Amino acid sequence: MTVPVPTGVVLTRAEQRYTGGEPGIESRYAFSFGDHYDPRNIHFGPLLAVNEERLEPGAGFAPHRHRDTEIVTWVLEGALEHRDSEGNQGVLRPGTAQVMSAGAGVEHTERNAGPTPVRFVQTWLQPDAWEPPPAGADHPHAPGPDAPGGVPRYARRTVPPELRHAVLAAGPEPPAGPGPPSGAAPLRRRDAELHLVRRAALDTDGASEPGEPGPQELTELPRAPFLYVHVVRGELRCAADTGRGETDHRLLPGDALRVRDNAWARPRAGEHGVELLVWAMHSDLRRG
Repeated sequence: MTVPVPTGVVLTRAEQRYTGGEPGIESRYAFSFGDHYDPRNIHFGPLLAVNEERLEPGAGFAPHRHRDTEIVTWVLEGALEHRDSEGNQGVLRPGTAQVMSAGAGVEHTERNAGPTPVRFVQTWLQPDAWEPPPAGADHPHAPGPDAPGGVPRYARRTVPPELRHAVLAAGPEPPAGPGPPSGAAPLRRRDAELHLVRRAALDTDGASEPGEPGPQELTELPRAPFLYVHVVRGELRCAADTGRGETDHRLLPGDALRVRDNAWARPRAGEHGVELLVWAMHSDLRRG
């Protein structure tokens, strides 16, 4: 398993991920998770988990608790049912991102709500901002001795299939401008954004789509000190130095790049198009 380095670029292939799960559940982890622990691979910036999950019909995760974590879910295929202790419930389908901000604590469960397998990517981010919980010791989110906490929050953003670029989730102080981008689900991390970037396949005659340069340069990709690029579908090509000099790399579904200080060049879609989830983070993990 490749691990983060202080500078440069780390390429992780899909088959290099840690694997886990239980009957009916297949999980692949980018960072130390569950029974897998490597002290060199705990986080990348404030990003704590990037998990690929596949649930068979009827399978799911039993109720479990989170706190002080921003949990963002993106379904690739199928239907994922969510229920939590705050009374939120619904079925998440492809094209909609869900953000659950755990705050001082929330219990939730997820299961496959459809007749076919559901596949999704779930990412966990460390918050750095908290809203004060309601006063009163009897309130379930009253401040405790070991927390900043805050009231749990739940939000979604739906993206039409033709949209090539969208900010799915963002903190209140993104570097690009005042306030989060319109439509983005709110995060309790001031300077982090999750981007969705897409390109369709090239025409069969080898030409690009009308008005589209070929190869399909991904000019809208964000720049940040910590950039995590996960290939959801299709093919990503880029130039990067992963330790053996700068070379051109081809990434397929499940592959990922951890990029420090924008140390890559010429990201572009392959001929079959691409769909990317891209975390842009402007500060490191908060410790202590």
